[in-house]
Amino acid sequence: MKINHTAPTPNGKWRWRDPVTGYTIFNFSSGKLVLQIRSYLLSNGREPMSDEQIETAICEQMGLKPPYCDSCSAPPGGLSFDTLKRFFGTVVNWIKSGFKMAPMELVNQRTAVCATCPRNQRAGGCSSCDARLGEIVAQDGELPLDRRPTEITKLHNCVQCGCRLSLKVQFAIEAYADDDAKYPEWCWVTKERHAQNP
Repeated sequence: MKINHTAPTPNGKWRWRDPVTGYTIFNFSSGKLVLQIRSYLLSNGREPMSDEQIETAICEQMGLKPPYCDSCSAPPGGLSFDTLKRFFGTVVNWIKSGFKMAPMELVNQRTAVCATCPRNQRAGGCSSCDARLGEIVAQDGELPLDRRPTEITKLHNCVQCGCRLSLKVQFAIEAYADDDAKYPEWCWVTKERHAQNP
């Protein structure tokens, strides 16, 4: 998503909430807020984000649509061969585990983390006018009712690993044994791996 910097300020101020600490930054100017966030991440030793990633996070967190944000821009990055390889490795491990699923309490905890993560982004495009994208998003509805996380509507795609998050949160952590993606410190994959190997 991309902020329309010529749009009026929504609800008095632009804002961004740190998904790790909950600290919130406000500014009347969207451009100045992006600069503040970059400075905040740098001064706190956090992994940097591109301007597009920051703008996407602001738009998603505030729930903004045109004229404030362009909801049809592609997310940063793309679906690389390495991304596909990681995803299929995860699926193979999941099959080897006997299709082991995470308990629903854990699925909901993971969902809460992903729902506020700046790497949780829409696939890029309009799901109502792009049939292929619409089919991917519609697959969320294929999950049995008892396996749907409470905040499933807030889950999109992880630009870190390329996975559809409604499915990713379901797998037992063993399925991610060979996933060498460098997840941020606030990610549930990182935390669960540390819990397994303190």
